[in-house]
Amino acid sequence: MSLFITLLICGIIFITPIVFAAKPIPQVMLASSKILSTLPVNTSGYYVSEKYDGVRAYWTGSQFLTRQGYHINAPEWFIANFPATPLDGELWIARNRFDDVSAAVRRYEPNHDEWRLIKYMVFDLPKKNLAFYQRQELLKEEITDSTPNWLIPIKHTVFNSKEDMEAYFNEVVKGKGEGIMLNVGNATYKSGRSNALIKVKPIFDQDAIVTGYQPGKGKYKGYMGALWVKNNKGQVFKIGSGFSDKVRKSPPLLGSVISYQHSGISKNGLPRFPRFIRVRSDL
Repeated sequence: MSLFITLLICGIIFITPIVFAAKPIPQVMLASSKILSTLPVNTSGYYVSEKYDGVRAYWTGSQFLTRQGYHINAPEWFIANFPATPLDGELWIARNRFDDVSAAVRRYEPNHDEWRLIKYMVFDLPKKNLAFYQRQELLKEEITDSTPNWLIPIKHTVFNSKEDMEAYFNEVVKGKGEGIMLNVGNATYKSGRSNALIKVKPIFDQDAIVTGYQPGKGKYKGYMGALWVKNNKGQVFKIGSGFSDKVRKSPPLLGSVISYQHSGISKNGLPRFPRFIRVRSDL
């Protein structure tokens, strides 16, 4: 009997962490990135929508999960009368309000005043055996009179010319939107990175002066991990991506000028997602 109890306790010790560590990770479709100039002239195969600057949220039919499978503690009143079928969308407040929605979503105890500002912008119905245009038709059936008005299906538009789509893109960016999303109309829903879902964001090139270094971690231990730079506005910020191993081993000198790309300006006035391009040797 004592041997049985010992084995049972050992089993609990080794099995329990695995049970509690496991979490359901949504098998969501991830967008590939392109720039506007590389898209085909014929754009009639794309369903185009604004790219909402929010937090990706997968509705399982009973709760919200992040892409990584973490539970989002939405208030009960927020999710009451939501469809029992899975949905894929974005928790969003307004353009250039990402920091606000991110803070609200991360709280263990939901702040009801914050959640009253949030909308769930639904862009897909994750049914793997249907084309995108078919999924959109089914999604319309899920939105009924009893569905909360903060559950909003995203509007998709088919543009017959690239010029019309470019005009829409420029309108979104001018209004401080993040960019646009393109769904291939006859493509099925597949988990992982896909060329059937494309995000198009503006790319801005600027220069900055190198002011410091941040050491690398993990595989970059002993190398440069990030550059601290100052732009022509006097703003100091960090650039942590876009470097080759060669550049990380021998980073740009302090005081040198580098070029970087970014996708717009964040709420705090700094470049969003800055990425190293090259050293301006001509300067």
